[in-house]
Amino acid sequence: MSAAYTFKKIINNMKNILLDIRWVIVVIPAVIGFLPMFGGALVSAPVVKEITQEMGISNER
Repeated sequence: MSAAYTFKKIINNMKNILLDIRWVIVVIPAVIGFLPMFGGALVSAPVVKEITQEMGISNER
């Protein structure tokens, strides 16, 4: 199972739970931030990028 597939699965499950994509953008990095590991931002950034591309939000925003 690739990391990209895992991220997409997490995003889809969170969308079903939270019902608003804006909450998913906030909650996923927060949950990853609670994990005791180095480089948490490097892990959560691709997830947020995937969600914002899906919503049509540019990188500048």
